[in-house]
Amino acid sequence: MYRKIEDFLNDWEQAAQGTIKVFESLTDEKLDQAIVEGHSTLGWLGWHLATAPAFFTGVVGLM
Repeated sequence: MYRKIEDFLNDWEQAAQGTIKVFESLTDEKLDQAIVEGHSTLGWLGWHLATAPAFFTGVVGLM
């Protein structure tokens, strides 16, 4: 549980930096790879994570 907005923002920043490192390590050849056959690919997962914040801010009326 976060007690201050700053705590959340610090946690978000750390998670974002880790996610960016993972994205940067992916090659074009790996984007079509699924972790489990028949499921979402790494490219789809990256797209989903990159667009989710904008989607949800629109859902709650912030955009």
